[in-house]
Amino acid sequence: MCLALNAGCSFENEKYNGSIQSDQKVTVSTETNHPRGISFEREVTFGENSSVLFGAISKAVSDKAGRVYISDNQKKQIHIFEPDGNYLKSLGKEGRGPGEFMFLGEISIQSERLYVVDSMQFRVNIFSTTTLELIDEYNLHPTNQKEFPELSGLQLNFSKVINDSTFLVNLNGRVTATGIQGKSSM
Repeated sequence: MCLALNAGCSFENEKYNGSIQSDQKVTVSTETNHPRGISFEREVTFGENSSVLFGAISKAVSDKAGRVYISDNQKKQIHIFEPDGNYLKSLGKEGRGPGEFMFLGEISIQSERLYVVDSMQFRVNIFSTTTLELIDEYNLHPTNQKEFPELSGLQLNFSKVINDSTFLVNLNGRVTATGIQGKSSM
């Protein structure tokens, strides 16, 4: 089960001596000695019934339609839920084929595409958020690594999608932007 919670603060029966400034998104308080706390309010529960049992949740993102994509590293799947929390479907499975995963890394959504980094296979699987089908995959092994001897022998630690053609990759502490050029693996 995964919960989406709203956090809020409340001050009941307490004297407040600071001033408050607000711009509709951020509220700034000038009082420094006020005890702070948060309270939770249940908004949506994902996987509340037996439709999906989570293994090891690692990341979650949402698309423009409000669907929520939750990566499950134990089951090697992305579970998709409607905005109301109802289970829609799961993408992928453990394996080395197209749309399959060995280790789920970063997931993100750009331009109606779900990017799923498999850092064990050094690849990015790309799914359409409209059809929920695999539409492309890219190998993260640089084809021109010999041009950059300082990257020789380094291992990929993470990759973050910047936009549809650029990834930010961490190679053992050396972060570099990597552009996609040429053809995908599919």
